[in-house]
Amino acid sequence: MGLNNFIKHISSLFEKFLNPYELADSNIIVGLSGGADSMLLFRCLKELSAKYFFQPIPIHINHLTREKATEQSQILSEHIWKEYNQRLYVISFDAVKYSKRYKCSLEEAGRQGRQKIFDYFFNRKKAKYLALGH
Repeated sequence: MGLNNFIKHISSLFEKFLNPYELADSNIIVGLSGGADSMLLFRCLKELSAKYFFQPIPIHINHLTREKATEQSQILSEHIWKEYNQRLYVISFDAVKYSKRYKCSLEEAGRQGRQKIFDYFFNRKKAKYLALGH
């Protein structure tokens, strides 16, 4: 399936499962890891935003667990600006420190951190939906 057909398919799912009129003038928070799934999701939503009049708001969370993570977050931010003329919100969250402080696994720390960050932006941007690529 080519990209255009994929976008048409996603558009038909929007119309089947969502009220397109509810999307108008709304914000959709998009979790953007930089991986193929979230990048495709963002691209599709960006394409569909013109048809349905919503604004996808990309959020990238740097868990500070990899040596080059901050550098990669900056590269991703520059790509989103250059390719889509849109700001990428990059939030650093120290998952290792959180896991030690709250005595939980690194995976659980990351999950809780992402939830708090998405909740914050969901409320701050008055979003109606949260879109995740995985």
